[in-house]
Amino acid sequence: MVQTYKVNLSLTGRLTQLPDSQKLFGALVHMYADYYSSDKASKLVAQVKEGRLHISLSNLLPEGYLPCPQRYLLDKLVELDVADDNSKKERYKAVKKREYITGEQLIKLMESPQAASQLYPYVYTHSSQHIHASIDAARYNMPGLPPNLFSVPEMTVFEKRGELEKETKVTKFTFYLAMDEGDDGQKLLHALQHAQDTNRLFFLGARASQGLNIYKITDICAESIDYEQTTLFLNMGMLLPQNIDFEKSKLQLYTSERRPYFVAEGWSKNMSGKFISYIEAGSIIVTEDNGWRSAGKSITSPFQPRDLVFGNAYLLPV
Repeated sequence: MVQTYKVNLSLTGRLTQLPDSQKLFGALVHMYADYYSSDKASKLVAQVKEGRLHISLSNLLPEGYLPCPQRYLLDKLVELDVADDNSKKERYKAVKKREYITGEQLIKLMESPQAASQLYPYVYTHSSQHIHASIDAARYNMPGLPPNLFSVPEMTVFEKRGELEKETKVTKFTFYLAMDEGDDGQKLLHALQHAQDTNRLFFLGARASQGLNIYKITDICAESIDYEQTTLFLNMGMLLPQNIDFEKSKLQLYTSERRPYFVAEGWSKNMSGKFISYIEAGSIIVTEDNGWRSAGKSITSPFQPRDLVFGNAYLLPV
């Protein structure tokens, strides 16, 4: 039996990106190791890798919103093909602008994607570069050194509640966690609850020392989800596919390069990287015979046998 939880977090400062399900899994494993021990955390990872414990995670999402199935909607607009060129461009822009939508809007848009421009509220992200200065003169005790200027990528998440309303910044976020009931699942839940009770900080990205990408858990709620009555799902995280219907699914792919990392030397420049492709959040996934449990998989790292490449994305029944 699988139990689903919605975990709410509050952003304490600014951010550079919204962490995906892989980064969240790593943060949960570190939290588990802090609360219990490194050995128990390793056993937890081994259970997930071997399929003895089901854990699936979504990306971090704006609270109250879901990833928009943009690929599905754009394909539907092409199928309709009833508008002139200007209208097509406007509808395309309206869909691309709505990166995150509500659950009610999800059903409406899947039925009528041409209505995207009339649907509010929605959430979108804006990326920018901020200039920072490193005062090397003070750092190295060498007066006269000029400051070292560099830029830091940052992201702002905006909510748009109406056509004429001003955007507001989003600081409340959510991720979904589904896991097998039992002792191991309860241990992970207890560690999460302890993190909430102690106001534990989660560093979910780079430059935490500068106050970026830092979150705190504000609430943990059990969700009642029926997985057995559908084969159609909205992908909510980074999915490594195992058993899905590729022909019926509508997929958005994300490819990244991985290289080995050694703590003393940093990123290895002498070893060639390996590329891996995920199915992105917002993809529409079709499984066969209620095969949602085996839709995704996690695999062993090509560089470190004890490490895990997490690919069990959370799937929301549509």
